[in-house]
Amino acid sequence: MRRTSVSETQEPVATGDPLQQRLSDRVEESELSDDAKLIVLSAYWGDEELRAALDGAVRGEQPEAPRPDAAEVPRTYLKSVTVTGFRGVGPEATLELQAGPGLTLVVGRNGSGKSSFAEAAEIALTGVNARWASRSSVWKESWRNLHLPEAAPSVRVQLSVDGEPQATSVVREWDGEDVTDSRVWVQRHGARREYGELGWTEALTTYRPFLSYSELGSLLGRPSDLYDALYRILGLQRVADAQDRLHVAFTELDGRRKAAAEQCKILRTAAGEIEDERAALVTAALTGRKPDLDAIAEVLRADASPTGDLAALRAWATLAAPDTAAAAEAADALEAAAAANDQLAGGDSDQARRLAALLERALDHADHADATDCPVCGTADQLDDAWRVATGEHLGRLRQAAVDADQAQADLRAARASAATAAPTAPALLTAPAPEGIAGAAVHAQWRAWAEGARSDDLAVSAAALRIGTPELARAVTEAVSTAAAELRRREDFWQPLAERLREYLALARTVAGEAAVLADVKAARQWLRSQADALRDEGLAPIAARAADIWDRLRQESNIDLGPVRLKGTRTQRHVAVDVTVDGDASAALGVMSQGELHALGLALFLPRAMLEPSPFGFLVIDDPVQAMDPTKVDGLARVLADAARTHQVVVFTHDDRLPEAVRRLQLPATVWEVLRRERSLVELRKCVDPVARHLDDARAVARTEDLPPTVRARVVAGFCRSALEATCHEIVRARRLGRGDPHADVEAAISAAETLTRTAALALLDDADRGGEVLRVYNERHGRWAGDVHLACNRGAHGGAAVDPVALVNDTRRLAGELRRRFGIGAAR
Repeated sequence: MRRTSVSETQEPVATGDPLQQRLSDRVEESELSDDAKLIVLSAYWGDEELRAALDGAVRGEQPEAPRPDAAEVPRTYLKSVTVTGFRGVGPEATLELQAGPGLTLVVGRNGSGKSSFAEAAEIALTGVNARWASRSSVWKESWRNLHLPEAAPSVRVQLSVDGEPQATSVVREWDGEDVTDSRVWVQRHGARREYGELGWTEALTTYRPFLSYSELGSLLGRPSDLYDALYRILGLQRVADAQDRLHVAFTELDGRRKAAAEQCKILRTAAGEIEDERAALVTAALTGRKPDLDAIAEVLRADASPTGDLAALRAWATLAAPDTAAAAEAADALEAAAAANDQLAGGDSDQARRLAALLERALDHADHADATDCPVCGTADQLDDAWRVATGEHLGRLRQAAVDADQAQADLRAARASAATAAPTAPALLTAPAPEGIAGAAVHAQWRAWAEGARSDDLAVSAAALRIGTPELARAVTEAVSTAAAELRRREDFWQPLAERLREYLALARTVAGEAAVLADVKAARQWLRSQADALRDEGLAPIAARAADIWDRLRQESNIDLGPVRLKGTRTQRHVAVDVTVDGDASAALGVMSQGELHALGLALFLPRAMLEPSPFGFLVIDDPVQAMDPTKVDGLARVLADAARTHQVVVFTHDDRLPEAVRRLQLPATVWEVLRRERSLVELRKCVDPVARHLDDARAVARTEDLPPTVRARVVAGFCRSALEATCHEIVRARRLGRGDPHADVEAAISAAETLTRTAALALLDDADRGGEVLRVYNERHGRWAGDVHLACNRGAHGGAAVDPVALVNDTRRLAGELRRRFGIGAAR
């Protein structure tokens, strides 16, 4: 398998999580082994990646290094939030939003249902709601709207994704009463898809774009709560997760090592207490700095073919005693054969056979001779018929006697052979020293004497040995066999449980031996990451803390508290946040001197920098009730901070406090304001209070009717407001057209910013090309009439102190032109 160096894993990280990049850089510069480096990065990436790295190292193979997904998730904005039967919203209600950078305020009294939209957006995308996370069960039980019990609750968030002309919808639905039991799906590119395809799994934790009032309030809780809240907001949990993964991996590996060492100690003691040569070998193998696992394996393998005393015991335990029945049969056969031979005693079978041969020749002679005289003695007429009959009878008797004599001899030989078979010589086992407790020598002597007796030439001695000696020898052998078997059972009763434990230990010990190098690498990786955690944490926090200090400086207004370094200290049960502040130049701890409103402002100052980091795919921020507990001087600072964030992000703020929209209007900060009204039975209505075009025209109308202003001043101010109204209308047209065809928001905003004059802005809106400003008047005149071109000229020149204009007429004409432009390009009409 191809080995992959750690440096090869760095390339995709460059466009990913900055914290990951810093970690990767530090890992590459460290003195860790390549395996340990990969283990650190794998622990950061996730459980499966770490397991793959550890398994590969155990096998002696280097797996392909897991690579984080380098594909950038497109920047995404909110287009709308639709709620049905959820929290304070009964029948379906939709909050429409301008998908792109800008500030939107959603206002309404407490209980109007406004926060239900914020909670709906959060739970749709994350599946949880921070407001309920640490509350009692009653909070989770009252999530369904009481006035719409018959309908299944649902929330739908419509999103605008850079580069995609069609909107993407995330829908979460419920059937039961448990708020955590929901299903979520995505409508994207005209098809229903899995939610995970959006690629937000990590981003929703790292760059979480939601900040609820309860999270701001958590800053007042225990030190660990504040620590956890900041960890979540700052996305530093991944380092802690990596440390936890390495801790778990080390504990698991080292736990096996310790278990093997403890088993080794226990087994060594147990083996030493057993009187068995196998146990002695095991004791030796388990003694020393490092157990000899191969020796233990050999002992277990050799258990089926033992040697020495154990082999002798097994041989004695299986020794077969002489067969007394077979010996008795052999004795009977021997005695019978001896008796048959005794009956034929005195007979000579050879002489009988010679005489029979002679008589056979005599008969043959008589049959062929002409005379009947005896050829031996010469007696006349001896070989007559009577002689022939008598001689034939005698010849038959002689022949039978010879056969009987031969059979008796054969039977005797067979009986002797059977006696020898029934009384074999002593087995070789009996010639070797016998195990303790077995009278091997006595059995050997008895067996030898018995075998010799059974083979004696004296048939009586042989028969007696077989009939009497065999049972005696069998009893002696059986006794020795029983003794050996009992000893063998005794030893096996001790050995076999130990052998089974040894097999288990051997498997564990071999695993531990194979993991030794991995354990060392994990230990080194764990110690290294522990030593780097604070530095990584501080590095990640530094730019955010600096930005937070800048935001705090604008939020604090008249506060005499200066924000110093924000540091996350300790781990686990000792974790806490050190927020240093100075009060009139004297150092103090933040929690001791900050008011609730100041702590809320601090939470917001820490949330915004992290949520707005460049790698985040979320172009939107949803903030619920940030104004509570803030004194009036801080509200103006909050309005400016939110407006500044809205230059690059879509900022949606929910509030019941009228001070924030009032500050936005008074400070003339661009914002869209929606008012949430709740009717009977949770019928929620949303009404846009002021859009940018209408706001500029309302301001122009107010100035036009202010008679105590000098006419020239009034005309110029009115022209400036009217110009701003036309520019805002053109901006709406540009965004609608370009975002609708899938252009990235950043590109759209860059094009708008580059069109620095009214004419270039109008050309960008009317002709999709800012460089075609020379054609703007012609297009106005052809599409709307000459009056439209005159309005453009009046707004352009009058704002710079040009020709005098009729303020009231210019406001009315500008409103008319803005309305016609909006209608032509499909945008809602101006008020």
